[in-house]
Amino acid sequence: MGASTPGPFIEGRDHTSGSDFIRTSKNDIELSGASLADQDFIASAKQDIPRLIAEIEFLWGITPNIK
Repeated sequence: MGASTPGPFIEGRDHTSGSDFIRTSKNDIELSGASLADQDFIASAKQDIPRLIAEIEFLWGITPNIK
């Protein structure tokens, strides 16, 4: 995640013309053929994946070694 564009990523649907896009802190990501659900998933992933990884690491820390 460190090599990716800094977040947050925000879906850009607040316009009446042009392509849908994901707004980033640098260059926007233009989407072609993506559903609204796809846009939400892509935009949310930037924030959600680090949280998911942190939760997994937390659970590994509190779970005893099970064989």
